[in-house]
Amino acid sequence: MSTQKNLVALTVGAIVAASAGVVLAGGVSATGGRVSTQYAAAVGAATTTAARQVTLADLGSTAITARLNAEYALNDTITFTFGCGCLVDTSLPSTLTSTGGTNVLTFALLNSSASAATYRVTNRLNADSTKNAEVVLPNTVKVDMSGAGSGVSVAFSAATSAGAAFDTSLTFDPTTSSFAASKTLVTVSNQFAGSVVTSLDGIIDVNPAAGTTPLTTFTTGTSDVFTVKTHQATVTTAFAKTADVSAVTYTLSGDFSWATEAKKASVFAPSCPTGSNASAVTLVASATGSVSWNCVGRDAVGESSSSGGSSSLTISAAGQTGLTALPTATFTVASSTSYFSPSGQSGATGTTTSSSTIAANTAAGSWTINGAQIFVPYMPYGSTIDQVIYVANKSSVTGDISVQYIGTDTTSVVNLGKVGSVSGRSTLNISPLIKAALPAAAQASGRLAFIITINAPANDVDILASYRIGDDRAFVQTRKLN
Repeated sequence: MSTQKNLVALTVGAIVAASAGVVLAGGVSATGGRVSTQYAAAVGAATTTAARQVTLADLGSTAITARLNAEYALNDTITFTFGCGCLVDTSLPSTLTSTGGTNVLTFALLNSSASAATYRVTNRLNADSTKNAEVVLPNTVKVDMSGAGSGVSVAFSAATSAGAAFDTSLTFDPTTSSFAASKTLVTVSNQFAGSVVTSLDGIIDVNPAAGTTPLTTFTTGTSDVFTVKTHQATVTTAFAKTADVSAVTYTLSGDFSWATEAKKASVFAPSCPTGSNASAVTLVASATGSVSWNCVGRDAVGESSSSGGSSSLTISAAGQTGLTALPTATFTVASSTSYFSPSGQSGATGTTTSSSTIAANTAAGSWTINGAQIFVPYMPYGSTIDQVIYVANKSSVTGDISVQYIGTDTTSVVNLGKVGSVSGRSTLNISPLIKAALPAAAQASGRLAFIITINAPANDVDILASYRIGDDRAFVQTRKLN
């Protein structure tokens, strides 16, 4: 304890202060601000020291107030410790003057570093109590954002001239919750959030209206629309600083084996929020493919989850010339937001980095089919081979039968279209129907797999498949695809 505490005058002063109902709660108080992770990274990447240094005020923080709860003597010290090691100590004031107590103290800067600032008592105005006095470290103090990327907090401590710690009580007045042993000055959190607005939900039509090939259109038309959005993350305290957006990239993944590079502009049409431009799509045309597009410009991100930031991709199957069938598929989406880093840049020549917005493999919908779809993985053809493929339909609905086949050592799916119908509550050997629709070469010596679609309730349709070579007969294990 400071030797000044033994003075009778101080003791009397403390008693008088307590009897007057003065709150004697020590610690430090400040209202913190919030900046985005991306802003912190962009400013922290600045190439000059001055550009990396930002005042606490610019980061949304108030001044730091330390309340004294002990009797201070000449040469006693107080220390503000910054755990981030990001304090710009050249921005510290050289002196601090206490207010609010019955004694005015003057503190002079004793030593400082990137982690702490220590001030020493150099003057006491009189011999009254120093309890309940307040010392303010202004928010004009700067921090270096290259070290502040995880946030900024401050802790308060005091020591006698001999180096002994004091003013350490953590039992603060319960009515004075604004003071504590430490306070957060700057919180850092992710700036961007994203979500799926409208999922893909096309139902591939087995028996469309006249003029449209079966399996190449949806029950609601020739296109399906996917809508997604990126917006500012919802936070409890508004961002004081955010990064400048360059673009948002969306990637929709699924089975795009049916699309071609030559026709992608007719099939995929992206749109972006007002104030940003949609780029041409990048197509990876395979069963595990993807379609990507960019929304370029800072307005590609909405200000909140309820305003702006929406982008859509219209998929028009009719734009794919020669399309014979659309596959049933499940889709996922991911997105990332690019922002200028270092900060202060703009335009096409600016340097950018990106931040994940919508996590990979986020559900984006699916394409289904309006009927039962059953896979027959193997069926041989030849002059000495007989095929038996029975359809059992226990529903009351007559179902049109459409067939696709895959040849040996090929990856293309050939659509035979409608080959016939199976009545409700009946069975039908469809082997002759399929064989008649097959090309002559496949009938003569084919080794095929079939996708058989019947537009009747999926749970009410089953298929038995087998083949016979001479006296030998083999059954084929079929599998429902929906």
